[in-house]
Amino acid sequence: MHPLPDAMLDRFYSEILPKIHHKIKWLDLEPTSLERILLAANCSNLYEVSLILNKAE
Repeated sequence: MHPLPDAMLDRFYSEILPKIHHKIKWLDLEPTSLERILLAANCSNLYEVSLILNKAE
């Protein structure tokens, strides 16, 4: 698995997340995205966060 491009993440945080934050119940995140996504919106129904860790090749 490869990290998503910054442009795609920026769009998700600024345009998509604000529209769906109240519906999110579970997130699978890369450690580099964790802080940014949790600060971007109040995910009031969020009950689980999983971290995706990749071994260096």
